[in-house]
Amino acid sequence: MANIAKVLKTQQALETKLLLRMNELEGKWNSTPQSKDDGSLTQLRQEFRDFKSEVWAVLMLLRDQVSQLLKPIDDIEMRHRKKYLLVGGIPETIEDLNKFIICLLNSKMDLDLTSFN
Repeated sequence: MANIAKVLKTQQALETKLLLRMNELEGKWNSTPQSKDDGSLTQLRQEFRDFKSEVWAVLMLLRDQVSQLLKPIDDIEMRHRKKYLLVGGIPETIEDLNKFIICLLNSKMDLDLTSFN
């Protein structure tokens, strides 16, 4: 799970860095005066907009793939957690922990347990 979290964090950092840099470059281009006969700059701006949309599409695809990878992992972890009952707040001085927990569950949850494995 740590590896996937690291991938997600790296992807988010990459998204932020790319978007910041592209917005900065686009801002510089938009503030540059454009003459009527400067078709190459217009074409370059359009190519940049196309590139920006393609990069954004790839980043969204990666984000979707990471989220799809996280779903089965979450399902596995949830299934694993369903097998356990955590009981907290029990003093460490209890000698027969199993008997104490059975009595606690029987009294607090109105159960009729005699033992558990």
